[in-house]
Amino acid sequence: MFSPAPLCAVLDLLRRLRREDKGVAVLLLAAAAVPLVGVVGLAADTARAYAVRSRLIDALDQAGLAAGRARDGQAQSDMTAFFHANFPTGSMGIALEGPTLIETADGKELTLRATAHVPTTFLSVLGVDTMTVAGATTVRRTARGMELALVMDNTNSMKQSGIDAMKTAALTLVDILYGDNATLPNFWVSVVPFTGAVNVGSENADWLASVPGWSPGGPYVKDANSNAWKGCVEARHQHGNDMTDEPPFLHGNYLTAQAGQSAERFRPFIFPQNKDDNRYWMDSAGATVDANGKALAAPAINDKASAGGIPNPSSNGGSSVGKGPNLSCGTPILPLAADKAAVKAAINGMSFWPPRGGTIINQGLVWGWQTLSPKWRGLWSNAALPDDLPLDYGTRNMDKVVVILTDGQNDFSVNDSVHKASGLLSDYASYGRLSDRRLTTATDKTSVLNALNGRLQTLCTTVKAKGVILYTIVFNNPPSGVKTIMRNCATSVAHHFDSPDSAKLRSAFRTIGSQLSDLRVSR
Repeated sequence: MFSPAPLCAVLDLLRRLRREDKGVAVLLLAAAAVPLVGVVGLAADTARAYAVRSRLIDALDQAGLAAGRARDGQAQSDMTAFFHANFPTGSMGIALEGPTLIETADGKELTLRATAHVPTTFLSVLGVDTMTVAGATTVRRTARGMELALVMDNTNSMKQSGIDAMKTAALTLVDILYGDNATLPNFWVSVVPFTGAVNVGSENADWLASVPGWSPGGPYVKDANSNAWKGCVEARHQHGNDMTDEPPFLHGNYLTAQAGQSAERFRPFIFPQNKDDNRYWMDSAGATVDANGKALAAPAINDKASAGGIPNPSSNGGSSVGKGPNLSCGTPILPLAADKAAVKAAINGMSFWPPRGGTIINQGLVWGWQTLSPKWRGLWSNAALPDDLPLDYGTRNMDKVVVILTDGQNDFSVNDSVHKASGLLSDYASYGRLSDRRLTTATDKTSVLNALNGRLQTLCTTVKAKGVILYTIVFNNPPSGVKTIMRNCATSVAHHFDSPDSAKLRSAFRTIGSQLSDLRVSR
């Protein structure tokens, strides 16, 4: 709004000229010119006032978004900083009043106002020195819903680079999103730790392949110490389902597709300890069988080195669940959960695992995606979810988001002094060993890692095509190749963060938290 003064001076001059007995043409011309200048000046200065008002409102919008995202009493300072960044004080001689901020009692709506006094150029001839414009904007914190998966690297390198820093940063993100609330409407979070394999939880044993003589409800015993299967699974690479969100076909076996289905079930990840033990389990009667149920002579099994085999040291502080069949099997997935305390407990429960198996990033990502996929609705035995979760892709006012962090590249653990002697070439991971040729006919590490990287890139493209927002974080300066892959994997450059230290990592998670605090400007 603007309010120029009336043109009283012009009218008075015309009245006086009319009363003059000896008015001359030049005075009449001058009298006529004054209102003409006033009209032209009014148009020019009004246009300028409109431009200032447009800029004022834009600055208020930006300041309102900043104030809406702010936490811990920072709304006022953030509003002021963003406003003046977009509308500097004293710009073009403009005098400002404000901005002021009014927040509703429930904190869901913020109103910002400001006034600008714009100096005139032409209207000053008529005694109008300033024009006043005012602006206001309202920001509403919307209740837009979200399904969020936090996919976190738990490999041994995190011991050196700082798993505590990762957990602290992730907890900060959770606090930003939840605020002081225990739950939020339409908001769920999953936590997916990964190493060389992913632990889906032993409660989900019905996803596993049927092996003759080995009941899916059995103990899946592997060694003489009765260490049962902990919950890690191998990658389903036969039909490319390590790059899809297809759930396991619950009436088939691992290798055979039935009724036109290609979504095979999962092999349990059981770390072989003997060079001749590439794939075997004990059935419920204690007999040793291979993947097809064929009886095998039981090898010498313990938590150390078997004859001609590979050392199997304890891990994760000596916990027995990190030995034997569960070597390098990390913390279980937390499927989508509404409760803030459960999410924070899952983050705090993560730990680095020993330098065995390797780092398989795409397995972390595919399981993060599967916690959000509507195709997995009702399959998570250890999830307390409504029947309609995960929601369909494209559900209105709902976002599906994956945040994935790694400090390294795809990798198979190789100990030359052990593996060359055994002929196995590498440790065991979710794709077996290098010598198993599950990804390529080559057995050299470079060829297999290139194949893994290709699968990761394909997976990223597929996930984004489903409308999932993908944030990627690289931590502690991994090789440049993985930085490029992770940057390209993200939804956009703005969704990728290169965090060489703990401070940058905290900043990355704070930025993600701010971006995920969805806001809508309304006037």
